[in-house]
Amino acid sequence: MTAAGFAAAPTTPSAFAVAAGTTPVVSQVTIEGKVLPVFEFSCTSGAYGSVGHCQITTSRIALNASGINLVDDTVKASGPLPIVIQVGTSASQQVQIFVGEYDDAKWDYLKDTVTIHGRDLAGGLVDQKFVLSKGYANKTPDQLVIEIATQYGFTPMVTPVPAGPGGQLQTIGSLMGVSGSYMSYPRPVWDVLQSLAREVGYLLYVTPQRQMIFAPPDEDDTPLALSWNMACAPGVIPLMDLKPSYAPRRNKTFSVIVLSHYGQSAQPTQGTAVVAGEPIEIPGQTTIKAGIYIGAAGTRVRGLASSVLNGQPPYVHRSEGRTVQQCQSKAEAIARDIAKHVFKIDAVADGLPSLRLLQPLQLQGQVDSFLGRKLYVNSITHSMRVPDGPEHGQAGFVTAFSALSIPPTSISDPVELD
Repeated sequence: MTAAGFAAAPTTPSAFAVAAGTTPVVSQVTIEGKVLPVFEFSCTSGAYGSVGHCQITTSRIALNASGINLVDDTVKASGPLPIVIQVGTSASQQVQIFVGEYDDAKWDYLKDTVTIHGRDLAGGLVDQKFVLSKGYANKTPDQLVIEIATQYGFTPMVTPVPAGPGGQLQTIGSLMGVSGSYMSYPRPVWDVLQSLAREVGYLLYVTPQRQMIFAPPDEDDTPLALSWNMACAPGVIPLMDLKPSYAPRRNKTFSVIVLSHYGQSAQPTQGTAVVAGEPIEIPGQTTIKAGIYIGAAGTRVRGLASSVLNGQPPYVHRSEGRTVQQCQSKAEAIARDIAKHVFKIDAVADGLPSLRLLQPLQLQGQVDSFLGRKLYVNSITHSMRVPDGPEHGQAGFVTAFSALSIPPTSISDPVELD
């Protein structure tokens, strides 16, 4: 033990038991290819526009013993120092769970700790600026993602954007109205790409393997089976903690109105979208299926479901320079973004290094019936603490994650009334 109460961390990967005491795990953290002595780390990634981060805790004594000088290494480097975190059941079977770049470090001389922060590969796209000019109006969003991914050294993993109403190609111009001050100034590359993803209901994120994913969740993907408070069959992951949330008041059934003014026609324009979070029975008339309704169907549903909406005001969004079709697309995108937060879970499991963003999940065991629906991973946080000192019981490798419940077909494809 050191004077500060820490044992000098090893300079090579070390195996230790996870919190549940069942799975030995080997971890390795490197910065510019040098293995860091680590007491604990956490790394977070998200599927809806957030940049992933990592936090690594070590000590001055351990760094000096390993011959690592963060300041000198940064000064000598030609660019940001790369950080790689990987874990596995052995040194030869490790999975990269974080790849990014060194951002900053903080020293605490009294406790003899050094806390290192890093951003994942999307961080560089936040720093770079981009002007989405009229020259891109005829490109589709997936074409622009491929162009930018290739330019910045990513492998594009892109699902083409389907045609819009009437089979019309969904170009950047038709979706966003490339005109005026909205597109005339530089914006972060990551912000531009995320705006396009939201317009078409796609998700955009980067992986440690330098892939740029631009796609909707894969509804046909086989869900990962999770259980709560139940003996698990082979292949089923037991949860250590489970916290569901349900937000029906604003999100279950609601309406969105987008108001605009299109200069070329000198006319006001409007788009409407209504989300029915569950089937709505209209006595003596019809049953409104659960789903999203846009345009004339949305206006009609809003009238029929007035008793369910009960005077609830719509979400109103104002955006200049949009045609009617662009207003409809924007209203649907906003409705889709709100709707996905109706059901959510926050959970913790024994370390799951292979868990991936947007992976479908299925809960079983002693859970309420409303949790029987398919869930999609929204964010992941991996954390590790070396077994040492008075907090030995909290040591190990665990994975905390959140997941949302709305499947893509119920929010991406407008459906008709009975």
